[in-house]
Amino acid sequence: MTHFDQLRRSVSIAVTAALAVSVPALAQPALKRAPGRSTTRDQVLRFALEPAADRVVVLDLLNGDTAAVTPVCSRPRRGALSDDDVSFVVHCAGDSSFVNTASYRVAAPPPAHAAPPARPASDRRNEVLVIGTIHDRHRTSDRYSTRVLRDLLVAIRPGYVLTEIAPNRFDATHDEFARTGAITEPRVVRFPEYVDVLFPLSRVMTFTIIPTAGWTRPMDRFRSAALKRIEADPARRADWEAYTRANAVADSIDRAHGADNPYWINSDAYDLAQTAAHEPYNRLFNRELGPGGWDNINVTHYGNIARALDAHRGEGARFVITYGAGHKEWFMRELRKRRDIVVLDVAPFLEQIGAPKEP
Repeated sequence: MTHFDQLRRSVSIAVTAALAVSVPALAQPALKRAPGRSTTRDQVLRFALEPAADRVVVLDLLNGDTAAVTPVCSRPRRGALSDDDVSFVVHCAGDSSFVNTASYRVAAPPPAHAAPPARPASDRRNEVLVIGTIHDRHRTSDRYSTRVLRDLLVAIRPGYVLTEIAPNRFDATHDEFARTGAITEPRVVRFPEYVDVLFPLSRVMTFTIIPTAGWTRPMDRFRSAALKRIEADPARRADWEAYTRANAVADSIDRAHGADNPYWINSDAYDLAQTAAHEPYNRLFNRELGPGGWDNINVTHYGNIARALDAHRGEGARFVITYGAGHKEWFMRELRKRRDIVVLDVAPFLEQIGAPKEP
């Protein structure tokens, strides 16, 4: 069994344990299965169709409660999740409702995506760069500002940008920006790298944005509650101290090199420091945190990234992967195992745009 297979198995174990939580009595009448697949592939959400009430009940299996009750078209006949888990599609007499799996609201039908291009006969290797982002700090940093990030993407000239946006949040974000030039989607608006940089650039450059994040609101709730429980447990004090101590060491290394230094953040040395910082967190808590554990969530993120790379294998295109910088160490280990891509260094492009190395 490979290391990656072991990580996938750990996700399965964690989710199975989470599903042992009983569903509240309030949700019990809604447990009738709809035809087709009604549970998301991460085993976190179940969509239960209630035909007599013209509604769908969304069950949060991870936290053991009801996430939402959504009215749908009248006289629903059947419902099932779309292949990409973006929508629970309810078919009624002469109508359909698309319940988004992030907002739990009825949304417009997702746009039809173009068929993937035929694989070129040359089977050229794609180029991949992983840009570590610092989220809100891009708005306060001079060295790694949103302007620096914008210039960096212009210099790289990607054909595809793989983002820390969940697929079930992307269509609403894309449509809103196209209509208004603004983004209010709550999970995306927190990322200046997308709100201030990537989406505005999409109006003057030609590239395809691909959402690849596996993070969900139920995962966040479950992980936050688990961490609070561990922190408050006197029997886990040594574990918690090991976790916080590793973070403190990583923070001190960051400060020594410049916590907003783009050359440092996008270096192998930074990845080594992050790997050491995450080791106690992952070893001690990964299973307890369920799908939101460190290895577990990165398996999900990277699985989406890998599928996107597979879909465009052999095009000789340039890909940029943009995630919070801490994830970079995990992705780089997996990307370097692939033989169909060339992983490029970000530093030459930072030099090309004259990004400052000193404060």
